[in-house]
Amino acid sequence: MPIDESVSLPQLHIKIDELYNKFSDNPNVLSKLNQYILIDMPNILDNTQKSIISKENRRVYLQNAFDIFSNNFIQSNQFFYCSTSEIFFMYDFETFTTIKEDDLIHKILTAIRTNSELLPWKFKIKTSIIKQIKDKAILSAIPESITIQNVIELFTKAFDSKTAVKHFLTTIGDIILKKHININLISPNAKNFIRDIENSGSQYFGHIPLLSAFKFKYYDHPYETCRIILTNSKIDSSLHDSILKIMSDIIIVACYYSNRYSCADAYLTICGDNILKERVLFLKQNSQTTIISKFIDNKIQSSSNTNISMKNMLYLWKLYLDEIKVPHIIFINTFKTIIKTLLKYDEENESFIDYTSNQLPIVSNFLTFWDENIYEDQNEYYLEVEEIYTLFKLSQNKYIDINENIILNLIRHFYPDVIIDGRYLYGISCKTWKKQDDILQFLTEFVKKDTNTAISIYELYSEYTNFCNLNKLQIVINKPYFDMFVPIINYKLYPSLTLIQNI
Repeated sequence: MPIDESVSLPQLHIKIDELYNKFSDNPNVLSKLNQYILIDMPNILDNTQKSIISKENRRVYLQNAFDIFSNNFIQSNQFFYCSTSEIFFMYDFETFTTIKEDDLIHKILTAIRTNSELLPWKFKIKTSIIKQIKDKAILSAIPESITIQNVIELFTKAFDSKTAVKHFLTTIGDIILKKHININLISPNAKNFIRDIENSGSQYFGHIPLLSAFKFKYYDHPYETCRIILTNSKIDSSLHDSILKIMSDIIIVACYYSNRYSCADAYLTICGDNILKERVLFLKQNSQTTIISKFIDNKIQSSSNTNISMKNMLYLWKLYLDEIKVPHIIFINTFKTIIKTLLKYDEENESFIDYTSNQLPIVSNFLTFWDENIYEDQNEYYLEVEEIYTLFKLSQNKYIDINENIILNLIRHFYPDVIIDGRYLYGISCKTWKKQDDILQFLTEFVKKDTNTAISIYELYSEYTNFCNLNKLQIVINKPYFDMFVPIINYKLYPSLTLIQNI
């Protein structure tokens, strides 16, 4: 311990001399001075020194206990803090949840009570631990494998591979951590869950500008900054509720990936998924002219004395984009201008001269089928794309490589006035097959068996499917249509048929 410079040995000597001279003629006082200096003072000083040493040892002991307790509490409890939203988080090594500051303080004080020696320092300890927790940024947290896998598993409902999910999450992490942001062109059906993440995530972590970084339609963005993120054509309806349940986990895993891989583009270089990499970077690595040239190489063949109309060319272009899983990234007028420079074009007839495509016979056959068989009919509830597909296949005398999605695209392109909702087409009928006539034929045959029939709609539909199988009908009407149509005509045409309501 350093010497107190205010204490001077000569001054002490002087003081004692003064006291001695002052009371030299008083033996009793001198005796008391002698007693005090020679006997009492050494004892007092010894006790003072012992007290000082004891207090210092106690302080050191308590400080060590303080440090040990604080470290153990921080290490054994995973608490984090978001300074932007001023929210505390706790982690149970599976999922992140929020915790109120009062509840956190209660946990700290409850833990302190297990060590009675620290009780005098409880507020100091509490303040110190809260400060340490506030230094643990939630967006720098490292989640356990189970947390990561839960998030990845959730988004496999929206993406076609785990690498695609990781790239998407890394992109979100880049946005949250305010790294260089690209224009991310994502499928329109992702809009709802992107909005979910932005709205719900912003409540816990401050504003997350996802909707400004994700675009659902291309609009003249520079190709260099564009990234294509593709989702599945159908997304599980349960995704919305699932996202809200583990929102904190999603944000933290996204930031973890962004920190781990540096950025989404860097992840593409190491993920080993070349198909994903080429698709995401498709616009960055190609110009408009290059893309259209690839389209020509893929879809167009030279052929003397055959032409491709502009309308058919536009359909082939849409078909090509669907096949390579790329959104519409060139405006129609721009496409027309560029392709006219690459192929011979007759402005008067609006056709490309001496070209054909192996896709056009399918187009021609379908358009012929449609024009000859499909007509407007406001009395028909709807036709399904699957039914149109089957009817078209049955109308052909040879095998045609076509699927329902191609047919849907053909209808949308060449017959834009048809009302389409998902897989249903409204206001049209087919001359070669009328759905309601099929049901009426079945009901007529069924009622003949028993003039006093009571049956549930469920059992009646089962009888209908048996009827279709026995008569080898090519198309079986689905149950929702059957359930909708039968009760309407039942009382009008088949009063003897009593429908029992399903319970």
